[in-house]
Amino acid sequence: MNLDVITLATNESAIGYKKLLESACRCGIKITNIWDGKPWRGLAAKPRLIKRYLEDRPSGEELILFVDGVDVVFNHRPRSLVDLYVEQGFKILFSAEKNCYPRADWKDRFSTALGDFRFLNSGCIMGPASDLLEMLNEIKAHEILDDYRRHDGEWQSFIDQEFFSEYYLNHQDIVGLDSSCRICLSLFPDTPITLERNQVKSLECQTFPALLHGNGPSKAVLESVWKWLQL
Repeated sequence: MNLDVITLATNESAIGYKKLLESACRCGIKITNIWDGKPWRGLAAKPRLIKRYLEDRPSGEELILFVDGVDVVFNHRPRSLVDLYVEQGFKILFSAEKNCYPRADWKDRFSTALGDFRFLNSGCIMGPASDLLEMLNEIKAHEILDDYRRHDGEWQSFIDQEFFSEYYLNHQDIVGLDSSCRICLSLFPDTPITLERNQVKSLECQTFPALLHGNGPSKAVLESVWKWLQL
């Protein structure tokens, strides 16, 4: 099964993007930046640009891994991402986090059986191109609005994670969350980690995630991860 790893970074000189590429290179992984060169107008760009990229793929069966562009890195010597994906048993996988964002009012809709990491995080998305494209069509990715300033002067923002969360909640037979954090560990909020055998380890899950995601206000923790991994 071929794996195509993609990301979205509007500033290729950003230190976080450089750390992502360096960590991927160490693992022998090539990453494609799907940015279209246009100014950033909000998180609605992510599902739109993923959809556009997938529509141009020659085969819908290729396995796709999307990771955020400036706050994700690969762990040292990660396990095969394809094997980790297959073991989960879902067509589409999202990373998980401990914070119900942006719809805190949906908290009770997520199963407590998944433990602390029971909420969807869209910093890491994995699945066959055809299934991802079907999802993006259903959430009408092409119709999600850019951020804009309202008449009252306040900004109206549209968070991609809300649209993906709704899809997950309605399709839990085919969409899963990486709640054991084997593929990706979300570092916010309060996620204890350590360095063991030159790999970052989750003390809560007792796993060595293939990817570390400095989601939300966890950039200082991510910078520590960079140092630990000597990036």
